[in-house]
Amino acid sequence: MSFSYRMMLPVLALAILVPTIGFSQEQPAETPEQALARAAELQTAAEAAAAQKQAAEQSVAGVEARLLELQQMVLKLQRELQQAQTQVKDGEATLAKQQEESTKAATAKTDADTAAAAATTALAEAQKKAEETKVAAEAATKAAEAALAAVTATEQTLATARAAITTSEAGVAQVTANVTTAQGELATASTALASVSADWLGKAKAVEAALLAGGQWVSFSK
Repeated sequence: MSFSYRMMLPVLALAILVPTIGFSQEQPAETPEQALARAAELQTAAEAAAAQKQAAEQSVAGVEARLLELQQMVLKLQRELQQAQTQVKDGEATLAKQQEESTKAATAKTDADTAAAAATTALAEAQKKAEETKVAAEAATKAAEAALAAVTATEQTLATARAAITTSEAGVAQVTANVTTAQGELATASTALASVSADWLGKAKAVEAALLAGGQWVSFSK
């Protein structure tokens, strides 16, 4: 941006100088001393404008860096949210399967208990079969207990994942709001930069015109 301004200064200065020369034919021309004094004043104003322009450029750079950081934070939180949602989905599928297995195991235990009770009241000839059924009932009980423990563990995992989703969603909302604020600040800083740049350019052209009028040639493009 600064380079293009410097390239345009000689052309703009010439455009300003032409009507000035025509006007000088009708009005008394400034003395070289007056022109140099006016050029010094304009140079001071131009330097102040240049300082404002530099400060505005630094402000824009700072806001842009902050905006980039916030955008990266949003992406990170969105990835974490997606991972938590995937974990919940997988956990729910696992929980459904484990609940089905637990139901089957509980049914098997009930059946085995019923068979064991019937075998216990049966004749002595059925004692061996009753013992075998009892063993099967104990195995089914252990399987049911293991399945119930697995269900409990999966439910805890799901609760943790759901809590992570809630936290991630809140984080995404907050950072998104910060991004919106930063974008507004960037627009304001960019407007301020454009304003002070235009002010600096105008004053720089005035300084060059005054120096030309004083018999000195200074090119801001060098």
